[in-house]
Amino acid sequence: MSATVESRCPGCLEARVSEVPVRRSVRADDGESVEFIDHLSRCAACGEQFYTREQAIVSSRARAGVLRHHSGLLSPHDIMAIRSKYGLTQAELERVLGTGPKTVVRWESGSVCQSRAADNLLRLVDQDEANLRRLADRSGLRLPMREFSGGDWRNEESLRSLFVYLSSVPRIQRGSLNEEPNLLSPREMGSLRKKFGAVSGKASGRSAHAGLPAFIEVLERGGVQ
Repeated sequence: MSATVESRCPGCLEARVSEVPVRRSVRADDGESVEFIDHLSRCAACGEQFYTREQAIVSSRARAGVLRHHSGLLSPHDIMAIRSKYGLTQAELERVLGTGPKTVVRWESGSVCQSRAADNLLRLVDQDEANLRRLADRSGLRLPMREFSGGDWRNEESLRSLFVYLSSVPRIQRGSLNEEPNLLSPREMGSLRKKFGAVSGKASGRSAHAGLPAFIEVLERGGVQ
């Protein structure tokens, strides 16, 4: 069944153009052929077939959608959720993953299907913030410490997230803390230690973050050499 399209044929310029469904197939990475329904315009006068701009966008999304579903890849909504989870812009996520400009834009719009390698990286980033910060460090992107408004500082997840941030700073020179706006000052580190309830660097060996209070005390004294 076809529907009339408000467009003229680019070949004969007649307005007798209808939209028709066409079954197409595309080959997935595993070599299997998967099918999807495409929609294009056909001129009843000369038989010319063509895409309108809107049809071309819908076609690319349909093609990417079946490939994504067949391979079990993250959906555009999933990718957007991961990016939003860490407060990243599309350009920042592209830099972290090492992709080209506008790649994440196309993933999130559904017009392009990500590769298996990119999908695996996205899943690793989603599973652990430490993976995100390692990739960001390799790309030269400085990520700020995320806010923990109203959180329980003795909570395992909050402590882990803070430790991830602190451990992502590979080297802190003495006296540089106040010069670097993205780093915590010794005074701020002292306040955090009090929130932890850690009064000594000799933390219990039973704690999952036994080394964290000692690390904080080093930073409170002005950094490490």
